[in-house]
Amino acid sequence: MVMQQQQQPGMIYGGQQMPPGTMMMMVPVQAPQGPPPLPVYWPPHPTTVHCPTCNTMVNTTTVKEPGLGTWMIAGGLCIVGCSFGCCLIPFCVDSLKDTMHMCPQCNRVLGMQKMV
Repeated sequence: MVMQQQQQPGMIYGGQQMPPGTMMMMVPVQAPQGPPPLPVYWPPHPTTVHCPTCNTMVNTTTVKEPGLGTWMIAGGLCIVGCSFGCCLIPFCVDSLKDTMHMCPQCNRVLGMQKMV
């Protein structure tokens, strides 16, 4: 009667069998970096960002529109006594308005810079 010899299973790494009891150190591999995230703070002027919709680097187009801060300043001027049209000045000053950043290729709104 012939006895078959059983082999103890060893680890196979890189096509080579390692002897039993071999310790291996696993090193985590970082995933490839994707496009940079959109900024948290948006400046009041056009900026270069990566558009996630059309997947390209674009220089944003900006649109100024009155927001809460504009209305608050106008209301404050009206309360102070500038009711003869002077309270409308904040609606004419671009730095007192909110700035909307849009992608020029796909027209997606990428972010807003709000005054308040």
